[in-house]
This record gives sequence, C-alpha cells and structure tokens, in this order.
Amino acid sequence: MLSERAEQILREVVRLHTRTGEPVGSRSLVALDCFNLSSATLRNVMADLEEDGFLSQPHTSAGRQPTDRGYRYFVDYLADDCELTREEQRTIARSMLRLAGETREMMRGTSLLLSRFSNLVGIVLGPDKEQVLFHQMEFILLAPSRVLVVMVSPSGVVNNRIVEVKEEYEQEELDRFSRFLTDEYSGWSLASVRDHIAARLNEESVRCNRLMNNALSLGRLFFAGLGEDAEIFLEGTTNMLRTPEFAEHGSIHALLEAIEQKSKLVALLNSCLDTDLKDVSIVIGSESRMDDFGACSVVSSPISLEDRVIGSVGVLGPKRMEYQRMIGLVGSIASQFNSLIGRTASLRGRG
Repeated sequence: MLSERAEQILREVVRLHTRTGEPVGSRSLVALDCFNLSSATLRNVMADLEEDGFLSQPHTSAGRQPTDRGYRYFVDYLADDCELTREEQRTIARSMLRLAGETREMMRGTSLLLSRFSNLVGIVLGPDKEQVLFHQMEFILLAPSRVLVVMVSPSGVVNNRIVEVKEEYEQEELDRFSRFLTDEYSGWSLASVRDHIAARLNEESVRCNRLMNNALSLGRLFFAGLGEDAEIFLEGTTNMLRTPEFAEHGSIHALLEAIEQKSKLVALLNSCLDTDLKDVSIVIGSESRMDDFGACSVVSSPISLEDRVIGSVGVLGPKRMEYQRMIGLVGSIASQFNSLIGRTASLRGRG
C-alpha cells in the first residue's frame, strides 16, 4: 500500500490526466491548492511513484501520467463511488422500460444506451447459442416448400430461420410438430436438444412414427443452420475516433479492426465474467493480455437469469476514462436489464 501522501498525489494525477489527456506536472498539482507541499516535494513523490510503476513519463521534460498499475490502484483503492444524477437515473429507467420485449432488440437498444451515456463504445454480449435454454418452437408455413422456424428462450431470445422442406405440410400439422417439440424439450439447452434430436432420428420407433419423425427432422434442419457463437451488439465505435489517444496515432486502425472482428471482443468480455454476479468488473490495458486492446479498458457487469450468467453489458474506451462514472452507469443498466429479462422469463414460465 502507498502512503497517504502518495495516494493523494496519485489520485489527483489520475483525475487531471483523465480530464485533460496531458501528462501532469508538479505545477499543475500546486495549482489545485489541495497540497500543503512544495513543487519540489511533489516532484520527488511523483518520481517515487514512477519508480514503483504507478506513473510514467513520456519524455524527460514532460509531466507524468498513470500506468496500468496506477489506474488499477486508483480503481481498487482511491476511486469514490459515483452515483448517477437523478435525472440520468430517470432517463435510463424510462429508456430501459421502452426496450422491454424481444430480448435481442433489448440487447441492441441497451448497447446504444450505454454508448449514449458514456460517449464510449457500448457493448452487450449475449449467451453462447448452445447454452441458451429452449422454451418454445413454432413452425410457420410460408410456401409449400418453405417453413419459418422460430425458437424462443425463457428470457425472450428469439432465433428464427427459413428452412426448405421436401414434403408439403398443412399449418395444422406444423402446429402439432411445434407442440411435440415444445413438450419434449422445454427447459433443455440448445446443445442438448440438438444432440438428442440427432440421436432419436436413428431410432426405429421414431422412423415409424410420422409425427415424431417429421417434427424431429424439421428441428434438425433448424439446428443445422444455427451458429454456436455468442451474439454481440455494439454501438458508438466512432466515439473512439474522437479520443486523442487513438485519433492522433495509427493504432486506431488496428483497434477498429479488432472491434469489427467481434470474436476478439467476445473473448475480452468473457474474460471479465469470472466475477460475482452482482459485481462490476474492470479490465485495464495489459490486464486483458490482448495486444489489440492494450490501450483500452473495459467496464462490464454480468447479465444473469436465475443465478446463471448468460452474458454481459459494458463499455469499452481508453484507459483514460472516468472509472467512477462508468462503474455507476454499467452497474445501473445491468441491474435494470437483469430485472427486465427476469420479468420476461417469469411471464413466459407462467404462459
């Protein structure tokens, strides 16, 4: 642990650097009029903080700025709790209520809300599709050889795709297939449903039962086109272009490419999920162990349903971000998101 004096100086260096984006010198600290210390003493303490890895100096004549270790110490020990204003809380609550409904649209809208209030990149990570629970499946006849398959999870996540069929069906038949699969597999994971359907179609008894065989065959067509990766929604990528750390350097191109690949973002957010369900997790710079995001920080919180993590919400931005505010924002939106999907699941369970 640092001394009280060193902590106070580190706190103000982080705050000033966050606000200005410039290295902080001893004169800037003296101007704050909150230290009863000389400029020379401040320089000595800052030099000690640099030697211990909490601050760095871009070049000899410059002031100092926080390192990843400095930001981590600030977040863990020095950052004050930051409550959103009542007006912000009301606006977020109203916006989240308007998003209530189909879960995928709620995820998309939530990423936009996160970006809007943070001026960073807002991200919502859904569950791996194989881990989504099966609640209901419906078959809707579109044409003699085309059927729309709709799969709904307890939390309201909807997956659908059009499948081509060789046999002609009536809608009444498709309704029976829907009821059969829903009765058989409601509450199972999609991975378990997929594997069980494949195994049952090899059974002689199933091949002899037209209803079972056709229902399972249609189900298999749906799963054959269902990807396994988690869905990810992000808004506000262009906000990074307005951030001096990236706008002035070629690193923005590599960062935008990593964001667009999305699989790297999924890996980054998944690394944040090893946390208590109610906690906000923060990954700073090199802690991600991913070179593409070495100049960034992520503040995220889990999305959970019945004590099971099914995704996360968060913001991605430069290490020089307002951590107190982002913790309050992400925590508030995650809490309301969890309440909405819990309510959706409850209503579907009673239905």
